[in-house]
Amino acid sequence: AAGVAAARGDDGNGVSGAAYRANLSGQRLIACWSPDASEAGALSYQNQSNDIYSNSWGPSDDAQRLEAPGPLMAAAFENDIAVGRGGLGNIITWAAGNGPSSGDDPNYDGYPDHRATIAVTAITHRGEQAYYAEPGANILIAAHSNGDGESITTADIPGSGGYNSSGDVTHTFGGTSSATPLASGVIALMLHANPNLTWRDVQHV
Repeated sequence: AAGVAAARGDDGNGVSGAAYRANLSGQRLIACWSPDASEAGALSYQNQSNDIYSNSWGPSDDAQRLEAPGPLMAAAFENDIAVGRGGLGNIITWAAGNGPSSGDDPNYDGYPDHRATIAVTAITHRGEQAYYAEPGANILIAAHSNGDGESITTADIPGSGGYNSSGDVTHTFGGTSSATPLASGVIALMLHANPNLTWRDVQHV
């Protein structure tokens, strides 16, 4: 997902992210079971230096649960928008989910449903709702991802640990997990053009 937002380009892999000169800071979280303290630590990590927190994870898209951030994570959200980026507020993007086949809806998910976050769903290269993209009242933006026979090419984990077991580039990425870092990269370009935008300004844009 990081490559979609900010792959450097000019590195022999032929991949550039939306904001290809942006700096990245990675935190490892595993969807569905990370402790509240780990989630809060990741979403508040260096919130004066990190402008945007891009999240391609969340509860299972099975329409079987209403799941909200724990108290520490909720406090991290509020702290980010109150004091992050020198008081302008951090930007928090969140994948809306890939579960319409299960009847899932991002309104069931308290992470993209939180007022501090920008819920991102996916459209195809034709500008149509992707077959896996959850619709919901909390969606603020739709960004391009895979569907209609096309997928996303981006940087991959080196070696055998990624999507492509024999290279550092994948041609099969997608889902709202790809749409979200694309939106994050575009937001990074917005902040480069106008670093005085608040978290609410970005949501309005």
